[in-house]
Parts: sequence; C-alpha cells; structure tokens
Amino acid sequence: MRSSLRKVELEAVREVALSHSSTLAPRVAEDAAHQSQPEHSDDEAAERATSASIADLVASFSPPPDGVIIGLSGLQASVRELRLPQAATRRISEVVPFELEALTPFELDDVVITYQPVARDEATISLLAATAKTADVRGCLARSQDAGVDPRELTLNAVALESVLPLLDFESPEAPLLLINIRRHETDLCLVHENVARFARTLSYGADDLTRPTSLKSFQEELKRSVASFRAAEVPFFEHFIALGEIAVPAQAHAWLAEITGLQPLAWQLKASEQLFVPPDFQRFGLAVALATRTFKRGRRIDFRQGPFTRARAAGALRKHARLALVAALGLSLSLLFALVAEKRYETARQEALSTALAAKTATIFGTRYSEASAARAAMTSSEDQLGPLPRFDAYSVIDALSSAIASSIRHDTRRLRVEIDDENRSGKVYLEGNVESVARQEEIAAALEQHTCFKDISKGDTSPAGPGKTGIFYSLTSTIRCGDIIRDEDEGRTTSRRRRARSS
Repeated sequence: MRSSLRKVELEAVREVALSHSSTLAPRVAEDAAHQSQPEHSDDEAAERATSASIADLVASFSPPPDGVIIGLSGLQASVRELRLPQAATRRISEVVPFELEALTPFELDDVVITYQPVARDEATISLLAATAKTADVRGCLARSQDAGVDPRELTLNAVALESVLPLLDFESPEAPLLLINIRRHETDLCLVHENVARFARTLSYGADDLTRPTSLKSFQEELKRSVASFRAAEVPFFEHFIALGEIAVPAQAHAWLAEITGLQPLAWQLKASEQLFVPPDFQRFGLAVALATRTFKRGRRIDFRQGPFTRARAAGALRKHARLALVAALGLSLSLLFALVAEKRYETARQEALSTALAAKTATIFGTRYSEASAARAAMTSSEDQLGPLPRFDAYSVIDALSSAIASSIRHDTRRLRVEIDDENRSGKVYLEGNVESVARQEEIAAALEQHTCFKDISKGDTSPAGPGKTGIFYSLTSTIRCGDIIRDEDEGRTTSRRRRARSS
C-alpha cells in the first residue's frame, strides 16, 4: 500500500508458496479429525524454510517497503469490549489491566495487553482490548526477525479487517456489517460499525476444514453462535456481511453463508478509480491489504509491540542512514554558524548607526554629544540641566497645578484665567480671578500654590462682594512662574524674546 496526502493506493499484491505446511501462528485448537493426521513439521529446517520464504517475498518489492505489518492469529489472543467512564480516560493504561483480570483466560503477568478506542459518548468510552501470551508474541517476533523483517506493528488479524473497508465501494458504508474472512485453517469475524471494529472473533476452522462433514458442522455451529453473540451486544442492528478470503465461487459461498448466518451478502467492489491496479481475486488478499493499510489509521490501535517488545524505530533508522545524517548535521551546523555571524554583524552595524543618530540629536538639544543611551537619559533627568527635549512646565501644567491647589471642598467659579509661558526659559506669569465663599478660601488657594516649586512671588489682589445672583466674594491672584534657571542670551545678556503664550479666559 502507498499513502500520498489523503489518498491510499493499492500498489501490488503477491503471495509465496511455502515448501511445508507450517505457519507463523500455530493453531491452538483443531478438529478431532485433524488429530488423527500427522502433525505439521515444526523442526528447525521448516522454520528456516519459512523465514527464507518471507525474506524472499519482502525482498521482491522494489523499492523495499518502509514498514511491514504482521497480524497475530486470533486463536492466540483474547478480545474483549470494555466500557469505562469518561473520568478514566487519562488513566486508561492503568484501568484496562484491572478490568481484564476477570475476563482473560491468562494470568496478567504472562500476557501483553493492548487496546483501541471504538466509541464514546458523554458518559462512557468503549474500548476493544486484546491480550496475548508473552511467549506467543516473543515467538512471532523472533520468527519474523529471523527472516530479516522487523515489523512496525504486531496487530490482530480479526481486528485489522476493519482497515479494508475504506478501500471498498458499497452501499451504506456507515451501517454496521459483519466481515467474514475465511482462511485455510481459521476464519476471522469482525463486526464493524462506522468503519470501526466493535467485536472480533476467530473460529478454529477454515477452508481446508470444510471438506470434512464433522468440521463443516462445527464451523456452522460456531458461526451461528458468534452471530448471535454479536447481535446481543449493544450495537445497532446489522443485517449484511462481506465475505473475503479463500472463496472459490463467490456466488455459492455468499448463498451458503447467508443461509447459516441469516444475513444478506453485500455487493461491493474495489474503488478502482483510486488504485494503481485492481487484482481480479482481490478478496483473497483482503486481510493482507487490511494489514498493510493499518498504519494509515490515525489514533491508537491494537499493537502487541508493547513494553519490552516496543520497536526501536529511531535507532535502526539512524544506523541505516548514519552517513546521510552526519552530512546533514554538518550542513546544519555550518548554516547555524553563518547565521550567528551574520546576525552579530548586523546588530553591530545597527548599534553603530543608532549611536551616531543619538549623538547628533543630543548635540542639537543639549549642546553635548552623547553616544550612549544611559548618558543621554541621565542628561534628560539631571537636576542641573533643566533643558530637555520637551518643556518642563507648559500652560497645561499650570492649569493642572491650579486644579490641584483648589480643594474639592471649595466651591469655586473661575471668571478669568491668563497664562503666559516661555517654553525656552521655563518662566512666565499667571493671573487667576474667581468667585469663592470667603477670604479664607482665597488664603487656602494661595497657600497651596506657594507649596509648588514653580509658583513664585504670589500676590493676592483685592477682594469685593459678589454681584447679584452670586454669594461670597470675588478675588484675584497673580504669580510668577519660574522652573529652574533662566537661560540668558549670551550676546545681549537678557531673557530671550521668543515666547509662546497660551491664554484662556
């Protein structure tokens, strides 16, 4: 399978004939008729032959695949559905073993546990949890690694069938249906709802067993019992099935399975418009295609490569591409060094330009060149140097000082206000005429202004009774404004005549 952007394409399917009948996943349950037959050869020579066949099959692809997925037989695993409260979502890894303790036929210390979410609502989350013996997982991985294959995932065949549905074109893809995959010595069942496996089971009978009446009867009984148990589960009612695997005559197989299960076969076809090619017997490769498509499924999925069996992905890739990684690291280091040197030079040139501009500006304002920001800031705030880039005390400052001097408890009406300020000399005059309650209020205002450093020579004018409709008295105040030293014209020895007046009445 090949993935590009959001598209998954079937590129090729191949099979290889083994020189013997042993399998990577040995059966754990067989029909009584099988027991009378000679057991399959399982000696070292057979294992080497199997490994060699797998190695040849994987090597036949060019370019070689980026990853290989292996499916574990359902006869070596136990699959259960768990329903947990939403509050347990963050502790699922701790809760699942506890929930499986009473459901799995194995001791938890001897098994590998994996799970995948299948459904959720506001209150609960449903999981499909699988357990397999540690020895079986170790043996399967060892046999594949002997063939030179380090699988990216070790999943479960029956559950992996769900991954084939996105490649098929059929009616009502969101409706629940049963996937039946008939293999040579076992049959996988997967109940799927909205393209997600809800239940899975593996029967210990396959196509090779259906030629014997006893095995055929046992297969039919197990298939009926499985369908009944699926129907009893809390999932929407299903009435269709899709058959894959070793099916010689699809029409006859569909009619036979429909009679056993009471379900209707669902017509389907491979989405040919999205594939590089369409094999005529695609149903035989249904499980292989589902396994290959498994890694394109987002989110957590059943994978027995857990704990000590976790695949060391990064280390293997790094060793394989060590020389390329070294060259790339050297290139990145040189690029980083060049970027640092260029940034340093740019910042130095920028600092020099700013220092030159600061020196020119301070020479204009202060008469002295300051190229350091700290020196220019000190000159602006120094009490000895009363000049700065902005006026120290302008007409707005006078109005603010007057407002502060007139307390909120004084009822005051302003009749006339005149402010004269020389921006360069920080000097000027202010005349205030208003209406207050009494002479004592006039004294309070004058005393408050005397506390201000810029109000000098405050003179209180005459008072007179307020006119008709008024209460209290009319008063006036005159004050000289002088903030800091007065700058004198060096040539004429007099105060500069350049004044800017702000008047308000």
